[in-house]
Amino acid sequence: MSSENTELNSSLKNIKAYGQLLIENLRLVSTEKTTILLSSAALAVILGLIIVIAFFFVSMAVVLLLAKWMPLMYSSLAIGGFFLLMGLLLFLMRERIIVDPVARFMSRLFLEPPTDEPKPQKPLRIMGKSCWYQKIRMIIISMYDCLCKEIIIHGKDILLKKYGIEGP
Repeated sequence: MSSENTELNSSLKNIKAYGQLLIENLRLVSTEKTTILLSSAALAVILGLIIVIAFFFVSMAVVLLLAKWMPLMYSSLAIGGFFLLMGLLLFLMRERIIVDPVARFMSRLFLEPPTDEPKPQKPLRIMGKSCWYQKIRMIIISMYDCLCKEIIIHGKDILLKKYGIEGP
């Protein structure tokens, strides 16, 4: 009778430890995915601001260039009409240009099942140098992989000691 109780207690402790590992894994995966999502959103906002500022200065330069051949008011209206046309095209093609890529990114990020082996990723290069956010992302992913491997390899012994579970 007492051996059945010890087996039951041991099984309950193992189930509790397994549940805690599942919760910890959920926390790690959600942290990783949230980090990727927020860093991508921050990058999009920063690049968007830079592009808007660049368009402003380029449009001012084009207005001044066109002002040599036509009045300043007409050249400003021509550039304004060009931007209205671009905005209309963006609105008409919003599904293809904005909605579909965002939906693909979100579905890949949240719906793809995790794999045991990480996919090799080529670092994003701008002007021959790796971007800092890509380096940080790779460091986070490698730390996560090392942590998972450590838990798989040594986690059993650590859990046995931490929760007082008797091993086989």
